Amino acid sequence: MLLAACTTSTSSNDLPTSTPGSTVAGTTVPSPSTRPNIIVVMTDDQTVAQLSVMPKVKQLMTDKGISFSNFVVNTSECCPSRTTWLTGLQSRHHGVLWNVPPTGGFASFKNQELTLPVALQQVGYHTVMIGKYLNRYGERDPEDRYVPPGWSDFKGLIWPAESIYYGNSFYDNGQVLTLDPDEYVTSAITRLTVAAIDQSVEAGDPFFMMIGHVAPHAPGGLTLEEASKGQVLKQILERYPDGFVPAVPEPKYEGAADGVPLPGGPSFNEADISDKPKTTQRKPLDGQTIGKIEVLYRRALETLMSVDDSVSTMIDELDRRGVLENTYIFFTSDNGAFYGEHRYPYGKYYMYRTSRTVPLIVTGPGVPAGVVQPSVVSNLDMAPTIAELTGATLPRVPDGVSLVDMLRDGSVRKGRAIYLEGHAPDEKLVLPFDGVYTGRLLYIEHTNGEAELYDVQKDPDELDNLLAGNPPVDDVEQAMALLRVLRSCAGVTCQTIGSDLPVPSSGPEP
Repeated sequence: MLLAACTTSTSSNDLPTSTPGSTVAGTTVPSPSTRPNIIVVMTDDQTVAQLSVMPKVKQLMTDKGISFSNFVVNTSECCPSRTTWLTGLQSRHHGVLWNVPPTGGFASFKNQELTLPVALQQVGYHTVMIGKYLNRYGERDPEDRYVPPGWSDFKGLIWPAESIYYGNSFYDNGQVLTLDPDEYVTSAITRLTVAAIDQSVEAGDPFFMMIGHVAPHAPGGLTLEEASKGQVLKQILERYPDGFVPAVPEPKYEGAADGVPLPGGPSFNEADISDKPKTTQRKPLDGQTIGKIEVLYRRALETLMSVDDSVSTMIDELDRRGVLENTYIFFTSDNGAFYGEHRYPYGKYYMYRTSRTVPLIVTGPGVPAGVVQPSVVSNLDMAPTIAELTGATLPRVPDGVSLVDMLRDGSVRKGRAIYLEGHAPDEKLVLPFDGVYTGRLLYIEHTNGEAELYDVQKDPDELDNLLAGNPPVDDVEQAMALLRVLRSCAGVTCQTIGSDLPVPSSGPEP
């Protein structure tokens, strides 16, 4: 097993920086005329199974590009995951550990001048942000309302608009842009995206865009007062006083997923959880709760139908403007979600399959069509991948690695061990943990001393915690050794850990 040498645990303020004048991958900077455009389309809390209602994404992206079936997030929470995309760093290194202050949210993101968009601006890219940025962005005025470093054109949703579908406001390059109360947020994001493509093409510079959709996130956690700007949403919240508030579909898709069953499977309302840590055990889901979960799931699917339209409209505009052939498009989500798996009615955080594994589909110049890539990869890898594609130099050495070789050759396969972490601020509600995922083993240690080990190739639904019986000694030793090294790595020393591990024959998702 290849284990990188241990280093002293590194904070977000003393991470190694990249060498000026070089890219992270050591590639030659492309000439301005050949630099590709990059668009990242990121949904919010989407599972892999929910791609089933996105036929346009399948036709225009999955069938024409690479799908990564083992794409996992370092932290399954919105704000930490999105910050990892912007930096290539683990949550413990970039310092955004949760979704709300004091340990999370936009206000906790320090060193914002050391991000991917800043690096892209430095090599001549026009950078655009539209939609959801980081949780709680713009909540306080003026403390949280400014254009973050690195963005040439910034239109970020202002809290609580990041979680609602009507009555939204954007912070538009220094001005508050409030939508018509009847304009659906996905339609607004699409409209702004098309305009940004046109403006970028007219300007003549290569462009980088991050498009952050609200869908399929439910507007949970909002009070009626917070939602009062959107009369439609207020009426919806009043119909769901128990907190099971579903996402809000566009009127043309409302009811389109009625009758669609939950993904189900053996992990749904798991029959026997006696082998799970006591702090994560829950009572079985009753029929009433399952009915509510069905509503949550179906309304989420319906919101994604609008995102499917949005992706198609965006690609049509790229084609119309003659830049599609020179544009890489990444379709992904910040994290997954539970819909009854392991008795969790909703939410994410814990690193079971539907929470940690999310879509990643990539199309663009030289990307082979219709390839399913089973190698274990992570959101840690996105910033270094985009840096290599564009010839940019990341300001800090990332914990992730570039995937450009996989994008150019569909037969490339690599082993990998990914560090997983969860930093819940209140241990009375949710336990912090860390762990490792290799594509075969999932190993998690909780801060109360309890642990979990699964062979996800033999047990893809993660039903049998091997540590509750007589676990294979070699598997336990391997998992614990990998975790020890991952806990202390930083930058380059994180990148090769587990590189000699076998590659799964396929991803864990169907």
